[in-house]
Amino acid sequence: TSRTEHRGRRPRTIYEISAEGRSALHAWFATPPRNPQLDFEALLRLLFADQTDKATIDRWLEETAESARQLFDDGAERLLRPYVTDEGAPFPERGHIAALVAAFVADYLQLIERWSEFARDEIRSWPRTDGVGMTDRTREILDTVLDGGSVLGPGR
Repeated sequence: TSRTEHRGRRPRTIYEISAEGRSALHAWFATPPRNPQLDFEALLRLLFADQTDKATIDRWLEETAESARQLFDDGAERLLRPYVTDEGAPFPERGHIAALVAAFVADYLQLIERWSEFARDEIRSWPRTDGVGMTDRTREILDTVLDGGSVLGPGR
């Protein structure tokens, strides 16, 4: 349930969980979480990269990196900064939880940005998008991944 309160001229919505909702929440906690899922359109498009040109792929990846960067910057300022500055964090008593979620989301968005830049650099070195096959560089990337390493450089 929710109700609206006013703090000065700003309305704010207060949410409360019902007893039935709390029971459902506890039942959900008792189940194992689903496996992680990946929903990343730029990666899906890359699977079909041999059907387009390098400039188009470069544009997608540039837009993807910029989008991840913007999401990180906006989220850090609007959602996280208030916890650090004690200025209007939405749930200050849950800061320890917010920090763990923020760490994951920040790393994920930075990974998307770094991977997009890595992929752009790799694709620029291709002579074309189709028929390139196994090159020395392709083998190096696959070997690194199979050995549990990362082909990405250091983060921000």
